[in-house]
Amino acid sequence: MDLIIPHCNLAFEEKYTNKGSSTVLDLGVKTELFKNFTAGISIQNIGSIAKESTTSEIPMTVGLGVAYKHRFDRSYFNQYQIAFDYIDLLRAYSQD
Repeated sequence: MDLIIPHCNLAFEEKYTNKGSSTVLDLGVKTELFKNFTAGISIQNIGSIAKESTTSEIPMTVGLGVAYKHRFDRSYFNQYQIAFDYIDLLRAYSQD
């Protein structure tokens, strides 16, 4: 039993893991358009992943969103917010 488990762990590690390092960056901005209306945009996955033998790209995505917030003069249920967003404006992912 002691000989099988280390061998399985090593086989799994060699097949499914790669050593490497990476730094990716996400940026976003949110602003109030009108009273109670906000909009935002985000850019995600700016950068790449460096592995031992190759460098692979992560698809960069751009997202856009809007929100409406309404407030009431009550002590309970004093506000609600409705938001809509769309991710991957650049169609970086093929399944979209």
